[in-house]
Parts: sequence; structure tokens; C-alpha cells
Amino acid sequence: MSLHPEIIEAIQVAARFGFISEKIFRDFICASKRAMIYRVWRQIRDSGFFAPMESALGTNSYLKLTRLGKSLALRMSLSPIQAPFIQQLAHDEALVRFALANEKALLIKKALPETYLKSSPYEFADSFAGATRKIPDLYFSLNVPDKKIRIALEFERTRKTQIRYRSILMSYAAFREAELVLFIVNDEAIEKTIRGTALRMKYPQRQRPLAYALADDVDKDPTGFPLKLQNRTLRFNEFVQELRDLKAGAA
Repeated sequence: MSLHPEIIEAIQVAARFGFISEKIFRDFICASKRAMIYRVWRQIRDSGFFAPMESALGTNSYLKLTRLGKSLALRMSLSPIQAPFIQQLAHDEALVRFALANEKALLIKKALPETYLKSSPYEFADSFAGATRKIPDLYFSLNVPDKKIRIALEFERTRKTQIRYRSILMSYAAFREAELVLFIVNDEAIEKTIRGTALRMKYPQRQRPLAYALADDVDKDPTGFPLKLQNRTLRFNEFVQELRDLKAGAA
């Protein structure tokens, strides 16, 4: 079967993350002129490999794989994950954009979404030491040669209770499969609540540091957003390069 390269790539993204949006297609897959982008997107919608998902933006802005699309993905040695709930689309779209942008910039290695991790029960089977299990929204390694720096990412769109944040932080305190936990938050009030909860419960910052970023900053520049660490702030791409330089200096 001969398919347009953009259709194949759209199937790959949808299989990996459970869906694809017109915005993701436009920004990361189709590099053509505007009129061509809309034409190819229509071809994808009408290919039989995708079904529309209802959303606030209408039924044509988000697509999931049909049974035929999943069958083709399996023949491409992909394991399609289930589509997210409608109310999760905006949340998950932001994570997909983060993953694809930073993979393309070679800042991170292949990111794994929460749905994939939940479908792989042995991924973190022995990582929580009896703590409440919290699967990251996104899980990836920084692209630093010969150095393992794994990051668990949480995207906090709405403010939770201190009890809920305490539970999340207790889980990550015991999560041996990450060297850093990154919270992307919708506003500074959420960041302040998480920081305060971590301080009161004496979260082990030295063992597994917490970092923060504002969602608007990440949306505007997913590879160069300001990253707030414990004692300083620097851009994400600068953070990765600094770790690379440290590795090179130690070689």
C-alpha cells in the first residue's frame, strides 16, 4: 500500500499518543504552504484511517485511529494506545507538542505518555517502594550522551488540594526511575502550593529535585522556556546543554 508520507507520519503520532490534532499536524508534520496543509489534512480525515473526535473546536480538529488505522499501525510495528477522553484533549495536546518539539530539537529522547505507561504494568513495577502509585503525565530522558537523566513530567492545569499534592509528592519521593520531576503549571499560584507542600512534608529535594515551568511559556517556546530549579532559572535548552558540557568536561 502506497500512502502519502504525511499520512504515515500522522498514523505514527496517533498510534503513539492516542490522537492527532490539526495543530500538531500543521506544526510538526506538514511543512507545506498553508493551502497544501489544509488539503493534506482533509486527505488524512477522509483516508479511512481516522475518525473525528468531538471537541470544543469541532469534530475535525482532533482525530483518532479507526480499526483500519490501528490495523495499519500494527503492520508498521506500532502498538496503538487508546484515545484520551475528550476533556483531556487540550491537556494531552500540550504534552504531545512538548514531546515532539524537544525530540525534534534533539533535547530529549523518545517520550512516553501516561496512557502507554499505564498499559505497561511492568514499566515501573518495583519503583515506588510501597508508595501511592503516580504515573507521570510524560516520561523521558534528556539527550545527554552516556548519562542517564530521566524526567517525570506533571502538567497541572488546575489547582488541586494540598492533600492531593502531598500524595503526588510522596509517590515521587519514592520514584527511583526519575532524576528530576518537572511540574508545568497554569499559574504561579499552583506552583506556590506545590512548593509549600513540598517544604512542609520535607520532600527530598537533593535526592529527586523538583523543577517548575509556566504552561504559557512552554506553549510559546517548548524548547527554550524558562525552567525554575531550586536556586536558579535558566532556559530548558540551556539546561540540557549545560549538562552536556559537564559531561564533556568530565570525559
